[in-house]
Amino acid sequence: MRQRYMIAMAITCKPDLLIADEPTTALDVTVQAQVLDVLLAIKDEIDSAIMLITHDLGVVAGLADRVMVMYAGRQAEIGTAAELFYQTRHPYTLGLLASLPRLDGGDDEELVPIEEHAMSLIGVPPGCAFRRRCRFAVRLARPLRPRTPALRSVTADDCVTACHFAERLAEVSVESMRSAHQAGTSSGAAAPIDATPAEHSGCRTAGLLVAKDLVKDFPIGGVFSRAVGSVSAVAR
Repeated sequence: MRQRYMIAMAITCKPDLLIADEPTTALDVTVQAQVLDVLLAIKDEIDSAIMLITHDLGVVAGLADRVMVMYAGRQAEIGTAAELFYQTRHPYTLGLLASLPRLDGGDDEELVPIEEHAMSLIGVPPGCAFRRRCRFAVRLARPLRPRTPALRSVTADDCVTACHFAERLAEVSVESMRSAHQAGTSSGAAAPIDATPAEHSGCRTAGLLVAKDLVKDFPIGGVFSRAVGSVSAVAR
């Protein structure tokens, strides 16, 4: 109800542009759908545009006309939703799509992680901000002044990508990344880039927190009645 109240306040003045920053955070899928339906209805009613900021790729696929993917505060890729979901040319976008769980995946299918940790946004170094985590980057001599990739068109459509190797990623798909991960490789079996993994792709940092013998159960029962059972939340 608080989120509905904030949405009502935002649309009272009938803005030409409504900026919705994570409008469905912490909502279950049913209420999420209701809130998104309200936003779309209001958009059509007052003839406005919506800038949606979200990490939910499902919401992006269902609502957005054009999408901007950002990494480390920089524009990584811009295009229509269809272009970015089916013809992406940036390794970060590929990594995001490959990391999504699949409904048709088996019980033993592992999620495909994006290697390494996200970099600090304090003093982002020159050059490609995603280089340390990119499984497609080639081993190059480190230049004195690394060149930051600029947004450029690599296809006939309106999609622009900030990647030095965007043309070479044309045949790389989310499925090839999943297959490569399941096979235990890190360079991408179907990747057209004939290169060794990124300079830092083999690094592994120690975990900040390691949990052992962690068990948490929640009792089942009324407020004033004795517990009649328990639900195991975690046991490892």
